[in-house]
Amino acid sequence: MYDRDNKNTYWIRTDENMFTSLRFSKPEPFKHDSCQTTWQAYYTYNDKCFIDGLKNCIKKVYRKGWKAKLFGKYYYQFQRWPTAYDDMIGMSRDHLIFIFAALYVDKTPPEELNEYVSHLRPVVSTTFGMHMTPELWLWLKLICGKKIGIFYYPWRLISSTIGMLWTKLMYKLANWPKDELTWEEYYPRRDERLNKSLKDKIFSALIEPVYSKNLTSTKVSLLPDNWWTKSIKKMELKTTTKYNYILRMLNGDKSVKKEDIESYHSIMFYWFTDSFEPWRTVRWMEEIPESKGYYLTNVKHINQIDRDYALKLYDELIGN
Repeated sequence: MYDRDNKNTYWIRTDENMFTSLRFSKPEPFKHDSCQTTWQAYYTYNDKCFIDGLKNCIKKVYRKGWKAKLFGKYYYQFQRWPTAYDDMIGMSRDHLIFIFAALYVDKTPPEELNEYVSHLRPVVSTTFGMHMTPELWLWLKLICGKKIGIFYYPWRLISSTIGMLWTKLMYKLANWPKDELTWEEYYPRRDERLNKSLKDKIFSALIEPVYSKNLTSTKVSLLPDNWWTKSIKKMELKTTTKYNYILRMLNGDKSVKKEDIESYHSIMFYWFTDSFEPWRTVRWMEEIPESKGYYLTNVKHINQIDRDYALKLYDELIGN
């Protein structure tokens, strides 16, 4: 249940129209990864205020002197929060994707999308390191309606196929169990995430992280249903774990049960799209304390975005 003005739950809408959590100290909201939860909140609750918040994360920067003559008069700099805050680090590719996902679902005109895309710098961050990749550039051109974007489909299908084969090989060499642990099974063994064997550390580092699979699944799920997208989803689903309901649904798995999603409750520092496998991931997981709204979030389900987002996907992709 969405309550846009309730600030007593773990998940809240801020005055800047961003949707985020109270991960650390209340009442200060967590800002670092808020573009993702704001995108999910817009998709789930259809509140246009979140589009306003995300658009305010896009800054038009004018160049001066020789830079303006060589590179153009201006560019668009995406940032993690509408206003600068202490220790704000540069933008990342994943949160840039979530902003474009929201704009695309909001039916932003292709001309406006292309205005942003055509004036992005090769380094999407304010610091060196977060470069525009060919795959990201092709996806952005595709949602802008540009013909060259069609090459995103074969690029992604080849990448997903190679990734699937590589992941299966790593699982076999690492001798990891195929079945994922539930939260109840995982919690007593939680120290394993901090005390992995050298073998598990090495093989964990060689496998694509789950958040990367979420980015792929999100991007592909927004595209038209065709042979390419169906094939990509099929490849991604082969290495999607059992209890990762969101990735299963995004990748076309119709066997997800609504009652499994409804039984879920929020945990601090947890993304629904993360894996439950302690031999692969290092996650900070603990129960939401009462002081940060455990009762309203998990019992009354107010602003429980991780659960609500999964239920919205279920209604859109399976229930209808």
